[in-house]
Amino acid sequence: MCITLEPATLASTILVAHEVEHDGRSVNVVGYQNKASSAGAGPNAMILPIPSAAPMGPANCIDMTGAEQLFGRYEDLVRPVSRSRGLEDVAVAAGPDLRVFDSGSYTVVLTRRFDLERLQDVLAALPADKRLELGAAQMRVFDAFRELYPGWHLAICIWSGTVAAEPILWWYEPLPAYVDKHFLPGLDAHDGNPPDPSLRSVPIDHTLIVGTDAKAGPPNAAGLVDDVPKPLRKWLPRNVFGALLHNTTARNGDWVFDKSIDRDSRLTHRRIRVPPPGHAAA
Repeated sequence: MCITLEPATLASTILVAHEVEHDGRSVNVVGYQNKASSAGAGPNAMILPIPSAAPMGPANCIDMTGAEQLFGRYEDLVRPVSRSRGLEDVAVAAGPDLRVFDSGSYTVVLTRRFDLERLQDVLAALPADKRLELGAAQMRVFDAFRELYPGWHLAICIWSGTVAAEPILWWYEPLPAYVDKHFLPGLDAHDGNPPDPSLRSVPIDHTLIVGTDAKAGPPNAAGLVDDVPKPLRKWLPRNVFGALLHNTTARNGDWVFDKSIDRDSRLTHRRIRVPPPGHAAA
């Protein structure tokens, strides 16, 4: 993953899925991190679909300041043992259903049920180093997302140049079909073109991390992270399991699996990688 508006090199993706209690209700948490380098000199953007049933805004994006290495710690925990800052809206008046704010090195445009002309105006009004002018190719990418993820939120994460491994974390109230499931974005296209969910073989360079609420570390947990920063303890797991999926291929799609899944071969099984809900499989 993921989808970019312009050609880019993305590597060492870490995806985190978790469930937490927030304001008296269960919500899903999804985290994303990779090393991103744009092929061109100007700004670029990666697009993350989020299956949220409720409106989202800057408060749904968790500030990861001071925890830039945490996802790497999770990856270390699930790696097989060798047998040897505050969020602030930027100065773009986008409206309640199209929000613009900063998260770390990214400027994020968060939208749902948008119209392309309005999105084009907002992206063109960003500061110069993040300003995106949408041509016909980029408009086709957004058209594809509207078809593939109908009614979902899109987080358009804009960067310029190269971004080192830096996590971005979201909480959301899941759509009915995802209440009992974890969703990890995996649909792939790095060339600036719309993604093709019909592809049966795309390169995989991902680590999947799943949180568990058990306090003592159950037998199926890969390990504990004891030094999660205090402001993030509500949102991030101490106990995790997962899988490293590198130097392999799989069908193009996302990872969707039951929250009851255990630490066994099912997590790496290809059947949990599925096409987007709006894709009519051949």
